[in-house]
Amino acid sequence: MIREELRAILDEEMDRFTDLSENEQWLLRHFAAVAAILPNHAELYRELLARREAEGISPDLRAVALEAAATIATLMQSLNRRRELVVAAWATPIDPTHALGALNQLFHSLTLLTSPAEDDQSEAMLSRQELNELLTLTDVPAWLEQMGATEL
Repeated sequence: MIREELRAILDEEMDRFTDLSENEQWLLRHFAAVAAILPNHAELYRELLARREAEGISPDLRAVALEAAATIATLMQSLNRRRELVVAAWATPIDPTHALGALNQLFHSLTLLTSPAEDDQSEAMLSRQELNELLTLTDVPAWLEQMGATEL
């Protein structure tokens, strides 16, 4: 399911970048995937935090968090395999540094939500407020808009 979700996003973005080199297409398709995943996974994380506060840790909550973390991990690992392309984008108007940093922190917090109930990891996880600050106090909203994403 995870690979199919990402593949669908990457394939959907293919038509937007046909006039670019193969490397540029690859990079922009993956950035578009980041832009698609970050807002909806941030919202999912907020929902999971609310469920955790209301109901506690459950196997279902842990499974949803694990699947979301795996989706992010798949995309991040794909970007890490072509790190030289990501680094090359740092000095451009599409610098992904803050968006990828936010995605990385979201990944770790989702992973911590998969811990058993007796393993309280809440101090290490992003709070709702910290997530909101991370997504609004950096250039993430402008980057997402540039990549064609919906609002956070």
